[in-house]
Amino acid sequence: MATFQTLMVALVNQRLDYRNSTLVGIPAYIMRRLQSALNAAARLIFHLRRSDHITDALVSLHWLHVPERIQFKIAVLTYRVLHGNAPRYLGPLTSTVGPWSKSSAFCRN
Repeated sequence: MATFQTLMVALVNQRLDYRNSTLVGIPAYIMRRLQSALNAAARLIFHLRRSDHITDALVSLHWLHVPERIQFKIAVLTYRVLHGNAPRYLGPLTSTVGPWSKSSAFCRN
């Protein structure tokens, strides 16, 4: 079972998570298709029928639903950019304007 689960993670989750940040704002029908692929992988691992509930299987695998996966990927990428752990080409795409930055109106004298 562990080998099959590892194989499913390597084949399915890797494809879903690859360039996940580009999926922000995709139409609902595409989101449903991606979720269906994720659910099918969980059903294969646990030998579930299509009529069985999938939520418990996803929880036990520690898999997020597709919208939450996309949100998590964006949050991790943003964290990495702000802390200098992301690729350099992502730096110019962000701005650090807030009450703590010197360019903020709150810090001007």
